[in-house]
Amino acid sequence: MLCAVGNGEFSLYAGLQARPAGPALATSKGTFVAKKSSSNETGVYRVTEVIGTSKTSWEDAAKNAIEAAAKSLRDLRVAEVTKLDMRLDDNGKVVAYRARVMLSFKYAP
Repeated sequence: MLCAVGNGEFSLYAGLQARPAGPALATSKGTFVAKKSSSNETGVYRVTEVIGTSKTSWEDAAKNAIEAAAKSLRDLRVAEVTKLDMRLDDNGKVVAYRARVMLSFKYAP
């Protein structure tokens, strides 16, 4: 789970429910985390999960997930890899590496 910590960063905990340091709103579309910025204003950050794939490595799979998300999401803040797995063919050969990534970004209604 991602958790907002004092300096505005997120850290990973077991499970996948957000436990923010400040107020939070959980909805069916994701979790919104409120945090204070350095200028004492409150900002709201959304945490969402994406999965990237690659034929070469888990690192490339994670990069692909972030690059794809960056095309439609603004103000990406933190990315945490939460799970790595592989897709196999019928002979047990690795055909794709997959990385599940939790992303936080600034929420703008």
